[in-house]
This record gives sequence, C-alpha cells and structure tokens, in this order.
Amino acid sequence: MNNKVSFFSFIITVGLVLVFLIPEVQAADLSPVFVSGQTEAVDRPLPPKSHKINTFQKDRLAAFLAGAVLSPAQAGPDTLRLVALQIQFADSLMGGQPGSRRPQVRDSTYFANEMKHLAQYYRGASRGYQTVIWEIISPLYTLSKAMGYYGKDILEDVRVVEMAQEAIDLADADVDFSRYDALVLIHAGAGQETDQLDDSREQLWSSFYDLGDIQFAYPDSAVTGLATNDLDGGEPFFVDNFMMFPANPSQDGGILGGLSIWAFEVGSRLGLLPLFDSTPAGLIDSRGAGGYCLMSYGLFNALGFVPGFPCVFNRVLAGWVEPLVVETGGHFRLKDINSPASSDTVC
Repeated sequence: MNNKVSFFSFIITVGLVLVFLIPEVQAADLSPVFVSGQTEAVDRPLPPKSHKINTFQKDRLAAFLAGAVLSPAQAGPDTLRLVALQIQFADSLMGGQPGSRRPQVRDSTYFANEMKHLAQYYRGASRGYQTVIWEIISPLYTLSKAMGYYGKDILEDVRVVEMAQEAIDLADADVDFSRYDALVLIHAGAGQETDQLDDSREQLWSSFYDLGDIQFAYPDSAVTGLATNDLDGGEPFFVDNFMMFPANPSQDGGILGGLSIWAFEVGSRLGLLPLFDSTPAGLIDSRGAGGYCLMSYGLFNALGFVPGFPCVFNRVLAGWVEPLVVETGGHFRLKDINSPASSDTVC
C-alpha cells in the first residue's frame, strides 16, 4: 500500500496555516492570552506558556513542509535524557518543608514517580519509539530571591533565564550537565496557568526555553547557552534548553494532576506543535484542537491526571506513525493506539 494518509491535505492545510500566521516566528507570541502584563480576565486552567515556536518545533514543521518527515522505520527509536533540579524560593518553600504553606510532601521520591509516569506516557504515545530517561538530583536548592522576582510578568522572559543560571550554579558540583539533552527545573508551588482566580501574578508560567530565549535574555553578548563547569569533548559545556515544571499545580480549591503539564513541556522539547487557540483577546475564540491533543487543551483531560495523547498531526511530525493514503474503496480496521496489530491502521 501507498504509505501516506487520506487526511494528508488536512495536515498540509494546518501546516501552511501555521507558517503563514507565523512566517518567521522570531518574536511572535503563540498565546497572546499569556502575554506579559495582561489585565483581562480569562478562563483557566490554560495550556502552559508558549511564547513562540521554539527551535525544535520549527525543525519539525520545516521537515514536514519539505516532505522530509521520516516514517517510524526510517526514524527509528529516539531517546531524550532529562536531568531535574528541585528548587524553592525565599518566599515559597517546597511542599512538606518546615515553614512551607503546603503540607503535601514534594520530594525526590514523589518526583521520581511522576517522571516514571512521564516516561510511560511517551512510550505509549509514541508506540515505543520515544524513550525518556531521567534523573532527579536529590538536593533541594533554595534560590536567592522570591518567586515574584523571577515570575514578574513583564520581566519573566529575562528573569527566568537568570533563575535557570542560578540553579545551575547551585547544582554544578552535584551534576554533570553534559550527560543530558535538557534541563528540568521543578519549582515549589503551582504555575500561573492554573491560577483559576487570577490572583497570583507572581507565579511562574510553566514553559520551555530554547537557545533563542536564552540569547534574548543576554542581548548584548554572544552566548551559546547557560554556563556550567562541565566539559564536552574537552570544550566548555553550555545548557542550551530548559523547561519548568510546577511541583504541585493544584490551587484555588481545584485539584489538578501534574503529569499533564510535564508532558506538555516535554512535547515542546520534542518539537510537537502547540495547537491551542492563540487568538488575541476580542477576536473569535475557539478551543483549537481541544481535548483531542496534548498540545492543546487535551493536557487537562481528567483534570490533568490522564492527559490526551498528541494528535495524529503531531505524531506524524514526530515520526511515530506512518500515514496511509486511501485511494480506493476497501476495508480498514482501526484499533487502539496502545495495542495495534501490524495489519491495523493506527490512529
């Protein structure tokens, strides 16, 4: 059979819409509802912050538009290696710590369990093609400033990079960053995306930062990432991407699972495209791909405890499924993505 897909024209349309809406995407804000200093009320919880299409997402989309998306057989298995630091702030301590306002314990054991679920999620979503390997660094690091300093909306894109550098400096003696593909910062408290009462603007947005974001924070210098004391091939090693996870997304009387946000940010690192509504305030509103995609509002399926898988479009981009063109009549059997037979059309 011809290994393409009957919905290929739909995928092309989506890709082209993304390209023409965001032609260079150098400074575009994918979700204006998240722009710094917003004052209007919005429905929450919201997808985590995606301030622009990142480098890995651009590469996926460019490959698709060039007809260079690899099939699962061509792409083969892939591994993402994560190292996670636990951080707290002068005014916001990790759950369960003496003096913390949050009695729920959040420690290495708890986070290791979440990471295990994250790895299982991507193994299932990718049909075994995507492996996530992780390590939680045991010490809890306390940053020098209050959360509100780093999370101040109008300065967050710069101060979060400053925060990441400070966390690296604190942990440098405990970890060799050159062994990993991405840095994860698990911070005390919740992220602003679950601030349902919109009364905690000092909170950090859960987000992913690539090298371009790091360079934006240092406009007057030629940086190649965040400095470490480590070497890679005899050369100084720099961290060129990182993401932020909340230790506990629940707040304002609501209970939410953290796996959803963690999976969304890892999806950003893998190059999966955000498909939630990025319409500016005052224009027609929609739910984007809605609950059918992790990279839309599907991350909050079952209150975030059972996030939806990435949609077919994103799984095709990632090389996890091979499209099938249906050019003539026939019989096709659809089956659950988690248990397909070789003769099934996986959706």
